Amino acid sequence: MSAQSENLPPRVAKLIMREIKKLATNPPDGVRYLPPSDEDDGIDDCLNEIYAEIDGPAETPFFGGRFRIKLVIGADFPTVAPKGKWY
Repeated sequence: MSAQSENLPPRVAKLIMREIKKLATNPPDGVRYLPPSDEDDGIDDCLNEIYAEIDGPAETPFFGGRFRIKLVIGADFPTVAPKGKWY
């Protein structure tokens, strides 16, 4: 999936899986987790890149819009924040 994909340490993978489960089952208002597609190569790619959709906040010019974001997580997570990219 991504050329930036790197192997995650087991403790980091476990933490990310726990956070994805929370995001998928009980997301914050206006946020939707986008599960990986069938085209993804493996679990590491699913953990390195997390996709979500965010609703534009009320009373802003972005209200009514839906915005997609990709979080790219490195092996230093959670010490180093993921990189976010709009797409």
